Amino acid sequence: MAEVSKVDIVVDEPRSFGWARTTIFKWVGLLSILFIAWGVVHMFQIEDQLGLVRIFPFVIGGFAVHSCLPRSRRPVAFLGITAVTAVYLFGFFNTLWLTGLVTGFLWITTLDISHRTRVWIVVSAGLLLAVMKAGAIPEVVPSTMITVVASMLMFRMIIYLYDLRHEKEAPSFERRLGYFFMLPNLIFPIFPIVDYKVYKSTYYNAEDNTIYERGVLMIVRGVLHLLVYRLVYMYMIPPVEEITGLFDLVQYLVMSYVTILRLSGMFHMAVGILLLFGFNLPEIFNNYFLASGFSDYWRRINIYWKDFVLKIFYYPLYFKVKHWGALAAVVFTTMVVFLANWILHVYQWFWVLGKVYVRSTDIAFWTIFGVLVTISAVFQQRRRRRLDVKSWEYGFSQTAKILLTFSLAALMWSIWISPTFESWFGIMSVIRDTDWISWAQLTLVIGGILILGAFLHHWYFNRIKDSAAEAWILRVNLPVMASILAVLLILTTHRGRDFVESQYDFSMESLMTMSLNESDKSAQFEGYYEEILTANNLSSPLWQMKNEEDDEARLQRNPIIVKTGDILVNELRPSFESEFKGKRVTSNKWGMRDQEYTRIPRENVTRFALVGGSIEMGSGVTNDEVFENLLEVRLNKNSDSIQYEVLNFSLSARNLIQHAYDLETNVVDFEPDYVLFINHDREWNAIANLFFKVISDRSDLDRFPYDFLNDIVEEMSLEPNSSREEVIREIVPYLSRIYEGVYQQVAVTCKARNIQPIWVHLPSLEPEGSVKIPVDKAKEMALNAGFDTIVLEDVFEGYDKEDLKLTKNDIHPNAKGHELIAEALYRELNEYLENK
Repeated sequence: MAEVSKVDIVVDEPRSFGWARTTIFKWVGLLSILFIAWGVVHMFQIEDQLGLVRIFPFVIGGFAVHSCLPRSRRPVAFLGITAVTAVYLFGFFNTLWLTGLVTGFLWITTLDISHRTRVWIVVSAGLLLAVMKAGAIPEVVPSTMITVVASMLMFRMIIYLYDLRHEKEAPSFERRLGYFFMLPNLIFPIFPIVDYKVYKSTYYNAEDNTIYERGVLMIVRGVLHLLVYRLVYMYMIPPVEEITGLFDLVQYLVMSYVTILRLSGMFHMAVGILLLFGFNLPEIFNNYFLASGFSDYWRRINIYWKDFVLKIFYYPLYFKVKHWGALAAVVFTTMVVFLANWILHVYQWFWVLGKVYVRSTDIAFWTIFGVLVTISAVFQQRRRRRLDVKSWEYGFSQTAKILLTFSLAALMWSIWISPTFESWFGIMSVIRDTDWISWAQLTLVIGGILILGAFLHHWYFNRIKDSAAEAWILRVNLPVMASILAVLLILTTHRGRDFVESQYDFSMESLMTMSLNESDKSAQFEGYYEEILTANNLSSPLWQMKNEEDDEARLQRNPIIVKTGDILVNELRPSFESEFKGKRVTSNKWGMRDQEYTRIPRENVTRFALVGGSIEMGSGVTNDEVFENLLEVRLNKNSDSIQYEVLNFSLSARNLIQHAYDLETNVVDFEPDYVLFINHDREWNAIANLFFKVISDRSDLDRFPYDFLNDIVEEMSLEPNSSREEVIREIVPYLSRIYEGVYQQVAVTCKARNIQPIWVHLPSLEPEGSVKIPVDKAKEMALNAGFDTIVLEDVFEGYDKEDLKLTKNDIHPNAKGHELIAEALYRELNEYLENK
């Protein structure tokens, strides 16, 4: 008979259905709150891309079944629920890979060999997966499954192997497998580092419903954190071009830092789900915005991570160098540990993104963090005088420390999320032009915060702390937060949305779907997001797009692209075939994504030339699905006497200036009768990118082909080492002048060749954002220059725009979107030609 470890001895509850000293009423109440949380997650599509919406029913159903079983059956049930959920998320065969790999790694640790040999075998197997994930060898295991397996093993296996040497009584195999095969880990690639000893010691170490109530509370917190993150990310972080003053910069720094709530929300959700299955884990975050020093901050934020590095790195190293003296040992060990922090984060993100990204800003963040924690620890060791916590002096002192810690943390966070130091300095450059009045106003605000903070501190410690009021606040914590979720759920109904929109002029619809904020939309749409995607943080959803689309999404690295050496920057390689976003892309002998045409049009042919960017080129659709091709087919289908040709000269990331230059150096040689210039809301951002290339010393471009643009460059007075952020901010006042000048240049070129330019506005598949040149104003400028104009205002009317996008976060139109564009443009052009 198999020997049973004391670790696995559980006492089944004497009450029916496994309820231990609880009531059906309380259990139903917790289940009801979970259903409300599920409704909010579903209606707001919270972390939909990661799969939270899909996994939530399994969490609720699994909890309902699991909590009713005898305790002795629950470890196996937890594994079964995780496996069933994995099959639903990944499919049967992928789940076999997942369970097989995790079980295989765990089996290695049970081999009757030396501990060191086990470690080397585990490391060797991990390296094999890493080489596969990096694409250096054929992918036997699906990349997605490698990421999930890695998220389960990459840190917890280190802890497990560390504790295995000292483990006197090992729990059953299913309990050990449960340590790795955790239900929420299926969707969260960045996962809390649960300590193995804590995992064992906290399993049902309290009354069932007490644990479940903590779990529901953490889940509700997580939902609220993720909703606040969405609100801040989408609406409260100012775009770079709008950071023009000191208070704009403060808003950017503070709100960017507040996006850490996404990490906090995910981790609360993950730990909360584990609590529902009996793992009574401790708090993972502890009011980190209220840290009063960096040692305190380090203790409060991501507590599991801190405990991990202390256990594995800090204490072993500290006791080896302790003979140097306490101060020297603390300083040395702390700095080494923060170096390890950086390496571990690079290691973690490798498994998510499949590449090693080493950024100077990342190194700087962890170095500064380590230095500040070291200074704080040394200062605390030497501090002697302690103030009365209830005194006003202590209140002011504590508020000042909290404010200083928060400010430095926000500044550090802004460095961490910046792709380069150049980008960060570009954002911070507004400080140079800040006048003394702004500094004085900021000083007054800080003084007000100090007074308010001291008052609240004094009130809390003298009136609330350790009183009946504090006990009442703690008791109603969960009901109040659950009520907030219930109200939010009501607001997602039609009546609720109408009420919010009528009373507060705010669209609940836009909040209910996660989308990129203004800065990330521009970066994605204009093809300038390569370095942003390497930010290795959770602040922006762009890293998920990188994970999904990988290198296919970067046309600039595609072999079909060649450099031009002039203002056009890139062009398509003639007579070439490649793949882009999973679609076949071919070019004709003239370097267009189009069928073959003669340079000189044949008799009785009316020829259109289309110049545009990524939408017009057909990003993410096949050649036959591009609206230009569909338009040509439609025109010829309804024409008896005239043959129509629509030549597509478009290319991703091109803008109005490049269209004008391409027109006079290339397009006119094909003798079109009409040129279609497509206008987009974000045209200005692509123009700013081109100005950055001309101004910066990293590009071969040093001048524009048009003098009026070079005059603008001189007036901007930016240095060659200016960042893209500085260029974007400085160019906004010149945009109208740029548009008017380019339109006039196009008109001159067309008039000389007897070509009629047609300005066409195509709305985007996203809510209205930061539009610097309104449609009416751009249309007026085009009319004044001699363009005919077409506005496709209702092109997507009657359709859910989400159904017309390539993906949730890729706002380029899919094949159906191109059909609608082609049909709308055909109707307008047909009427236009009839009136000629």
